[in-house]
Parts: sequence; C-alpha cells; structure tokens
Amino acid sequence: MTFTHLPLRHLMKDKAQCIEDQYRKKSFVDWSLSALFENSCIPKDTTEFWTAVRHYKNTSGDAAFNELTDYCLTCLVLPISNAFVECVFSQVSLREILQRKELWQLDNPKAQAFTKLIGEMICLDLQPYCIVEDKGFTRLLKNLAPNYTIPSRKYFSTKVIPLMYETIKAKVKYELDQADFLSLTSDGWTCQHTIQSYYSLTARFVTHEFTVKHVILQVTHFPESHTGHNISKFINEALQSWEIPREKIHAVLTDNAANVMAAIKESNLGNKHLPCLIHTLQLCIQKKIFREQRTASDTIAVFRALAGHFHHSSSAVAKLKEIQSQLKLPEHNII
Repeated sequence: MTFTHLPLRHLMKDKAQCIEDQYRKKSFVDWSLSALFENSCIPKDTTEFWTAVRHYKNTSGDAAFNELTDYCLTCLVLPISNAFVECVFSQVSLREILQRKELWQLDNPKAQAFTKLIGEMICLDLQPYCIVEDKGFTRLLKNLAPNYTIPSRKYFSTKVIPLMYETIKAKVKYELDQADFLSLTSDGWTCQHTIQSYYSLTARFVTHEFTVKHVILQVTHFPESHTGHNISKFINEALQSWEIPREKIHAVLTDNAANVMAAIKESNLGNKHLPCLIHTLQLCIQKKIFREQRTASDTIAVFRALAGHFHHSSSAVAKLKEIQSQLKLPEHNII
C-alpha cells in the first residue's frame, strides 16, 4: 500500500486535538501538537505519533501523558494505510451517532437532571402529576431531548417528589434549629373548587444575619370538625414533626375565633397568643358600622346589588362602556 502524508496528517491532528481538549480538562496542563515534533516531522503511523506524545515534557519537565499514551499505544495503533485510517475514523463517528440515538436509562446523569427539573416544575408551579403524560409536554421534551424517556406520574409521586420533599425539609429544619425564636401563624380555609377544608401552620424567624424568613411547616387536609381539640391536635403533631420546643416559640398569631382560642390554650400556648390586627379591625367595623349604623349598611347593600347586576349581564357592561366612550370618560369596570 502507498502512503501519503497529507490525509493522515490531518486525521491525526484532528484526533490529537480532540484528545488534547479532553485530557487538558483532566490534567490542567497545556500542550500543543507543534511542540511534539521537531522540524515539523510528521509521524508515519499512530505508534510513532503516540510514542512522541509519551516523550513530550511540559514546562515543568514532567512527562504528563504516560498514562494516556499507554492506553493509546495499546488500543489505538493503526496501520499506515490512509484508507484504513479513514475507515476506522468513519466507524467511530458512526458509533457516536448511534450513541446519540440510544435512550438514556433512569440512572443516567443526564436523565436524572431532566427528571429533577420536571419535579421542581411540578412543585413550583403546582402542576398535577398527570402533566408528564400530556401530549404537548411529551412532544416538547421529545424534541428537546430525544434520548430522554419521561418517567410515569407514579414514579414522580412515589420517588421524585417525596425525595425532593425530604431534601427541602432537612434544609428548613436546619434553619429552624439555628433560629433563636420562632413566631407561628395558623389558619384554616375551604377550597372553592373541591369544597374541602385545610389547615396550615407557618413559622417566621430572623436569622443571625438579620434576614427575615417565612416557611410553611404544614398544610393538611382537615375533614374533621373544626373544634378546639382537633385544631390543637393538628398544632401539636406539627410541632412534634418538626421537633420545635415550646420554649422556642415567641408568639402565635391567629384570628379571634372561639375554637382557635381554645385550641391555642389546649396546646399550652395561651400565654404566647396574639390576635391578628387586621381581623380585629374587621370585627370592629362589622359590629360598629354594618350592624349598628343602618344607613351605612343600606348604602353598601345598594352598591353590592349594582355590582352584581353588571357581573351577570354582558349587555350592561357593553352599554356602560358605550356611555363612557360618549362622555369621553376612562373605561373602568365595576368590581
């Protein structure tokens, strides 16, 4: 077989550059192809090429590539035929192409990164688990990462999200342990969409760097009757779950409902209870204005009826905008 230098030289240079970039990241040393060969003498085959690399020494006088060249001399030695060299390099490229089409396993680092990001999206945006089965979402990920297979929603609900919860909980608990004092707030509400009751407990504290932190300790479905005993049981279980001693609690802020007051007292936190200022003002306004001043309550009732009329009539809203336009007034909506 005949041998010409030019094609082999370029193939060798490209391959050397690729390995150089990878090895530089590992060894943090710099070397260049031009420094390997004196007087621009091009090696005749890969054995000669990597032998030259073996004897190369950096500015510190170290032979930094002995380990690398041992591997290359064993596994990458090729005959001096240009045609065969080009064939082997083409096969390597083909293998790389096939690897790009190979689906990632769940334990693949790249797949784990995508799965974690999807889990964070579900938590931050309050998305349902079934989003991972939506056609548009799966089509988007198929184009962004063809090698990635989206796990099932059961995988997210039983593994990804619980693991994420435990990780975040550990971080929050560490911050709670570092805080000198905590102020708690608690309240219950009913979801308008599902008509189900929930109860929550939150904590506020100041770090040693004087940063105010606010964390939600617990949100629990509360199908039981909202008695003082049941609410007290919820508070005690939450404090026990987070290992919060009562001595660390500075204040407990709630509304003025009788059942809540009884719950705080039963939880041995009565001496630390503070009523919500806004709720207290609301009770004062309702008692002194809505109940004792008939004129004010009648006026408010008229405006409520007026607003209700516009909320239930699209033709009334259109007529209102028409009149505002004729009178050159700002177009406002009735709220």
